[in-house]
Amino acid sequence: MKHLYILCFVFSMLISCCLAPSANGQSLGNGTKTILLSEDFEGGVLPTGWTNEFGAATFGWLFGPDLSSAFWNIPPHTSYACANDDSCNCDMINVNLTTPSFNNSVAGAVLEFDYLSFSSSDISEVQISIDGGINYTTLETLTGSGGAWIDDYTIDLSSYLSSDVRIRFHYSDAGGWAWGFCIDNVEISS
Repeated sequence: MKHLYILCFVFSMLISCCLAPSANGQSLGNGTKTILLSEDFEGGVLPTGWTNEFGAATFGWLFGPDLSSAFWNIPPHTSYACANDDSCNCDMINVNLTTPSFNNSVAGAVLEFDYLSFSSSDISEVQISIDGGINYTTLETLTGSGGAWIDDYTIDLSSYLSSDVRIRFHYSDAGGWAWGFCIDNVEISS
C-alpha cells in the first residue's frame, strides 16, 4: 500500500511539473498563451528591432511618460510611443512605427495594445506585412478616442500566417494640423 501512495505522489508531481506554464508564458498544452512579441515602451527610447519612419516630418514617433504638447494634453499612461502632430507642427502625412519581424505560422494569433487617437480627422491605422515589410495591408483604421486611452484593444491576426510578419502603426495628419496617435503595451500572442 505504501508503494501505491508513493507512486501516486510521483505521478501527480510529474503531471503538475509537465503541464504547468513556464515563467515566460509559453504553453506546454494547458491553454496558456504564447507571447510572440511584447513591448511596453518603458525604456523611453525606440525599442531594439523596431523602426521609426517619418518621411518629411521633423520627427516621428516619440517615447516617454509625458508627451503632451501646447494644444494636446495626453492623459497619463506610464511610458508610451506617440506621433504628436501638435508638437511637431509639420508634415506628418506618413509616420510609421514598425515592429521587428515575428513568426506567425500558427493560427490563433492576436494583437493587443492600448491606444489614444484624439480625433477621427487623425488617420490612425494598424497595418500588417506577411512578406517581411515589402507590402502592407491595413488591418484596421482606428476611430478617434476623444482624448481617452482605449486599453486592451484587440485585432485578430489568424488570417495572416507567415514566418516573417511585421505590424506597422501608421499615422497621418492628412496634410493638416492635427493631434496625433499614441500606443502602449503592444503584445502579440497565440
